[in-house]
Amino acid sequence: MHPEGRIFEMATNLNTQNTERAKQYKRAKIAMFVVGLVFSWISAAIFLFTGGSRKLTDKTANRINNRYASEGATVTLLLLLSWIISFPLAWLRGYRLEHQFDMSNQSFAGWLGDELKSLAIQMALMVPMSQVMLGVIRRWPRNWWAVLSAMAVPFTVVLAHLAPVLILPLFNTYQPIRDQKLAERLKALADRSGIHVAEIMEMDMSRQTKAANAFLTGIGSTKRIVLADTLIEQFTHDEIETIVAHEIAHQVNRDIWQMLALGVVTTTATTWLAQRIFSGVQTRTSATTGIRGAGYVEAIPLLTLITSVLGMVFMPAQNAYVRFIERKADRYALEMTGNPDAFKSSLGKLAEMNLADPDPPRLEQVLLHSHPSIADRQKACDEFAQLQDGD
Repeated sequence: MHPEGRIFEMATNLNTQNTERAKQYKRAKIAMFVVGLVFSWISAAIFLFTGGSRKLTDKTANRINNRYASEGATVTLLLLLSWIISFPLAWLRGYRLEHQFDMSNQSFAGWLGDELKSLAIQMALMVPMSQVMLGVIRRWPRNWWAVLSAMAVPFTVVLAHLAPVLILPLFNTYQPIRDQKLAERLKALADRSGIHVAEIMEMDMSRQTKAANAFLTGIGSTKRIVLADTLIEQFTHDEIETIVAHEIAHQVNRDIWQMLALGVVTTTATTWLAQRIFSGVQTRTSATTGIRGAGYVEAIPLLTLITSVLGMVFMPAQNAYVRFIERKADRYALEMTGNPDAFKSSLGKLAEMNLADPDPPRLEQVLLHSHPSIADRQKACDEFAQLQDGD
């Protein structure tokens, strides 16, 4: 065989092996996602219908006389109990599987530290939010779904402002990008797009994973472009520019505000349905669960279970809209950079480094994926290149 033929055959075999490995990784992640979801639903139902939620509420109230303090303590215990029950699956999915496929750089101590940080943040947010929610339900027993839906918008905006400054730095180190040529190029790209970016940062993503990523985070004065160190090390400047152009497109197209609008619609529909489903379930099962009403703290596991199920029902429709947004962002990146070859190669590298299945089954994409497949996105790059050649 001619040397070039052997090289081509080796490259083809390597590609096939990588694709099969990605499919195995994907199948394992989906299986664990489904198992985790069903397990959480079943464990919540058992906890509720054995009266566990009401018993925990009563025991806490007997020890803490202040209603608001006892509610806060009960929510804290519920979150801690949920974390402990789900810990084995979290370890399998987040630590064991990642090491099995050689995707993780974290020690167990490092992974556990991040998990505990996430738990602490969840408690810091969910305890006061739950108490506000219960107060709203008690104050507006018939229309609480509308009040909570309206409150979700300003909360999301505030969180989007604070996350880049207060939350993300708890997990990674962020610093100004060291490659000044790349920084100038990306600033020029943002300027051409009419987008003001406060900073261009790099993060030590390699502390946790071998995967690569880039994102534009924040709103207003906190807006910043963030590149993973793995991306900077493995991608060319041309490839990085196309990836960042895609992220900038979300700002240019006002996708963040569109997603907020979509969130308002789905949140309103979810809370409206949750109120009605809760009322029906609570009326029929109160003798078993001991739940006195939606405004009592023992109702939180049932409300959470209902909203989780509804979230899965709405997910395909939400994902379909997000895929539409992502295709528009891809098109903008191609038009802005005029470099379909670089964008196509960057998508291929992202698939390889992130161990993504480049062409999953269509039903899987419809049900689970928020982005078009790598194969579809690369096909769009080829079509754009053909249009360029035609011009």
